[in-house]
Amino acid sequence: MIWISGLTMFVADLIALLLVGMWLGLSARNPKRAFSGTIMRVLVLPWIAFGAFLMFIAVSPSYHPERHERGRDSWRVVFCWVSAADLVSDCTPATNC
Repeated sequence: MIWISGLTMFVADLIALLLVGMWLGLSARNPKRAFSGTIMRVLVLPWIAFGAFLMFIAVSPSYHPERHERGRDSWRVVFCWVSAADLVSDCTPATNC
């Protein structure tokens, strides 16, 4: 399950890098800003959102890891991973979020 999600997100990240890179390449003042903006929007921000959400879950008082099964938690982690990437991709300046 996690491998399939990882491969799917890899392909989605490649497509997003292509499209956001072209968009920023045309609208940025110089190539360095286009590159750094693309990497931040497509790769860094989803991981920050995903890590913040997992940290929030880990410190919440209602989370007890001994009550959860390993297989059930992997679905939640994958869902959060894909949701974080989708949320960040929906909030780019091109979509006027």
